Amino acid sequence: MENLLKQAGLDRYDRNARVKPALLALLPALVVIAVWYPATWTALTGLVALISVCGAIFLLSRLARYLGRKVQDALIRKAGALETTVILRHADATISAETKRRYHDFLRKSGLRMPTVEEEQRNPQAADDCYRAAADWLREKTRDEKKFSLLKGELTDFGFRRNLLGLKPIGVAITILALIANSLQLWRHTSNETLLATAIVLEFFLLAALSLWLALVRMPFVEDAGRSYAVRLLSECDTLPKKQTAAAA
Repeated sequence: MENLLKQAGLDRYDRNARVKPALLALLPALVVIAVWYPATWTALTGLVALISVCGAIFLLSRLARYLGRKVQDALIRKAGALETTVILRHADATISAETKRRYHDFLRKSGLRMPTVEEEQRNPQAADDCYRAAADWLREKTRDEKKFSLLKGELTDFGFRRNLLGLKPIGVAITILALIANSLQLWRHTSNETLLATAIVLEFFLLAALSLWLALVRMPFVEDAGRSYAVRLLSECDTLPKKQTAAAA
C-alpha cells in the first residue's frame, strides 16, 4: 500500500496525514469484505489498483483535507486563535515566562514586531496579528523536512488527528454498517464452529473500532496534537541558526 501511495505522487505528509485517516475509515468495511466475500475482495483489490492510477487516492486525500480543515476552523473558533498565537500571548501560561521572553526576543531581533504586555492588554487583536505573523515567519523558516524532521513529525501527527476527526461521521457510519453485515454472518453460521469463531472475533474487532471512533476521536484528541505542534514550532526559535536572524533583521 505504501508503494501504491508513493506511485500516486503523494508525499509523506499526504500519505500519513490525509490518505491514512481515510483508509482507516474504510478499514472495517474492507475487513468484512475480505473475510466474508473473498471473491469480491479479489476483484476489489484489482479495481482499487486501477482506480488509484486514475487519481482516486489523491481524491481521497483531498476529502480528508477538506473535512479536516473544517475541524481546524472549529478549533480556532473555540480557542479564539491558532494555538501558536495563543501560546505567544503574554497572558498564556502554556510555556514558562522565561522561555516566552526568549522567543519574543529572538523574533524581535529577526525583524518581527512583538507587543509588550501593555500593548497586548491595550489592543489584543493587533497583538494577535503580530503573533500570527511571527508563526507564519517561523513556518517559512522551518520548511526543510530533513533539518526539522521532529517538527514535521508533530505537524503530521496533528494533520492525521485533525483529518481523522473530520472523517469521524463517515468512519462511524461505515463501522456500524460493517457490524450489521458481520452480525448477519454471525447469525447464519451458528452451526459452523470455525465460521462462528471468525464472526465473533470480527465482531469484537468492529466493536473496538467503533469504541475508538466514539471515545478517542474527539476534539481534545486533536487539541493535544495541535498544542504539541505549536510548542515544537516555537521551540525552533532556539535552534534556528544565528545567521538567519542576522539576515532577516
